[in-house]
Amino acid sequence: MVDDQLQLMVYIILAACFDLFCRGLDCWNLRLITRMFSSAL
Repeated sequence: MVDDQLQLMVYIILAACFDLFCRGLDCWNLRLITRMFSSAL
């Protein structure tokens, strides 16, 4: 049961991040995202 709850929480967090990403595609967010990707790579 704990694994199912954890998986559900992960899905909710991903959905919220995706929603914020889709809503807030302005220059600042694009700059932040590219900076995050470049630091991850």
